[in-house]
Amino acid sequence: MTDLTTFPLDDAGSFSWLARPAEPLRRASTALAVEGGWILVDAVDHPGLEEALAGRPVLGVSMLLDRHRRDTEPLSERLGVPVLVPGVLAGQHSRHQHGHAEA
Repeated sequence: MTDLTTFPLDDAGSFSWLARPAEPLRRASTALAVEGGWILVDAVDHPGLEEALAGRPVLGVSMLLDRHRRDTEPLSERLGVPVLVPGVLAGQHSRHQHGHAEA
């Protein structure tokens, strides 16, 4: 299967996709259109992905949960872009705890 079914998210071109929709546990991935290119989030690789991203460079591949590594590292290596990790996953503490800003 090489067709990638995408689901538009906004007017900027961001979209989500289900790389393996027949699997019992459906895993959505997202391509965020940002200034200068794409940020891939919680990405699962699929034939046709690079064609869907054509026209803008991929700036980085990110994961929002540490257990959502999915294809983050193989995609970042293949595309020659960095893995972008939110600070809280990289061991940095949030400025806000329990709804209150730290002093």
